[in-house]
Amino acid sequence: LHDNVNEGDEILVHVPHGDFFLNEESTRPVVLLSGGVGITPMLAMLERLVDFGSPRSVLFVHAAIDGSVHAFGEHLRTLAERHPHLSTLVLYESPRGEDVLGEHYDQAGRVSAEALDGRMTHDAECYFCGPKGFMSAVDATLAGLGVPEERRHYEVFGPTVGLEPVEKLVAA
Repeated sequence: LHDNVNEGDEILVHVPHGDFFLNEESTRPVVLLSGGVGITPMLAMLERLVDFGSPRSVLFVHAAIDGSVHAFGEHLRTLAERHPHLSTLVLYESPRGEDVLGEHYDQAGRVSAEALDGRMTHDAECYFCGPKGFMSAVDATLAGLGVPEERRHYEVFGPTVGLEPVEKLVAA
């Protein structure tokens, strides 16, 4: 859109559709995992849980390269103050000098079994969105933690294709 549409142009759009949405009938804990701009749908789900006072336990995990590309950090902290059962984990892959541990992010590195261990229950409904490499790694991590496929929900930005096994991505 940024390259091909100008102010005043008319475009045909449709209402949102798809099958990536929060199961509000479930009473299971919720784990929302985002990488980069994948934070957008995860925040929408989190806002829904917070605004309607859901009693469900929520873990919100966000991964970014560093603080310069970490969107919605302050908004996430505000939401955490409003939901008594919400915990957050922000990971920076390569923190900059001005990124303050414990203030801007919680841990250096990527989403991993070690990062999630002890923070999430394995009966949770897990939702994740982000770049394809992030998605494949998170899917493999959740599977390795014993989260069954029917409780691993994801949205891919771009063509709808299956997630590559992590080994293929590392070799590429």
